[in-house]
Amino acid sequence: MALERGAQPFARSEYEARWTALKATMSQRGLQTVLTTDGSSMTYLSGYIGSSGYLPQMVILDAAWTEPKLVLRKQDVPLGIYTTQISRDNIIGYPETLVGNPERNGHDFVLDMLEDTGAHTGLLGLEEGVLSRAVYRKYESRLGAGTLADISGLILSQRLVKSDAEIALMRDAARIADAGVLAAISATRPGRRECEIGGDVIHALASGLPDIDTITIKVPNISSGPRIGTAHFNWYLGTVENGMQLNFEIVGLCHHYSASIMRTISLGPPSEKLRRLHDGVHEGLEAGLSTVRPGVTCADVANAYHRALNRHGFSKDSRCGYSIGMGLEPSASLQPTDMTVLEPNMTFHMMLGTWVEEDFGVTLSESFRVTETGAEVFGKSERKLFVV
Repeated sequence: MALERGAQPFARSEYEARWTALKATMSQRGLQTVLTTDGSSMTYLSGYIGSSGYLPQMVILDAAWTEPKLVLRKQDVPLGIYTTQISRDNIIGYPETLVGNPERNGHDFVLDMLEDTGAHTGLLGLEEGVLSRAVYRKYESRLGAGTLADISGLILSQRLVKSDAEIALMRDAARIADAGVLAAISATRPGRRECEIGGDVIHALASGLPDIDTITIKVPNISSGPRIGTAHFNWYLGTVENGMQLNFEIVGLCHHYSASIMRTISLGPPSEKLRRLHDGVHEGLEAGLSTVRPGVTCADVANAYHRALNRHGFSKDSRCGYSIGMGLEPSASLQPTDMTVLEPNMTFHMMLGTWVEEDFGVTLSESFRVTETGAEVFGKSERKLFVV
């Protein structure tokens, strides 16, 4: 019995539009074929969501093909059939003899395939920034350096402006993130271990909502005590007590599309220092969001935040956010040096984790999209310092 297709986040027409747009860029750059091994770009072009990226796997698109080819380890082919809109004949598995083989692997299989199909006769685009040097040398030695071009960032730049279908998934991801915020507030009380709080949040993120199933989660960042000055921390040993502060970042995921949110909780009345920093960060968040509209730059948004925060006597060294979609997409940053011009349906996480000392900081953020006139904030959680 043939394996049936699973629930698909997008219609085939959505992927066809992506292939057409990529082919147009390929034509502009004189590329006959592009090959990506980046997991998020593979998902973007095919829908494939397997976690077998420790072995060679890739999406290949040739200018003459009507759809890409998805190349996987043979035992992963059924997942490719189940999760993608690519025709069965173009989901190709390489044999298990190429797994754990120090002489030949999946890339050798692909090189053979490129030669057999004639796709190697034109310029082949590879992501040098993603491939290891050994893998790149393999392509170079077989095809010749003159037939290769670096396309690092090419597919990522195409992902910068989202389709309406992608935006819909990010709105659902934000609803899941909001459920995680409620779980964090409910779970935080004196005497509870950080791992118990994390467990309650994970349960909320994994359980989804009555009308939204989840397929994966990202472990939340949670810190308390002196670790509230840390930027990336899941959680640690010990309990939270009255007089402490808890910072957290929660990511909601829907079909791998994300919406992030950060908030701070005070166990008992907040200190004057905490209140003052949170007020400054909150004012900066509002200033940044009110700056968002088509035509302004990422730098304009970041500078609005910095001006507001500085008025409260604090400063933030790190950037104020970044482009998001399938997780963090490093194609644009909300920082004073990034002159990327905002367009409708660009999406960002305005990440205002503001760590002003090694043992002190505040977390507050929103995920949003650029609209025709301003910003649509995805999350609905209260934008405040929570006191429990």
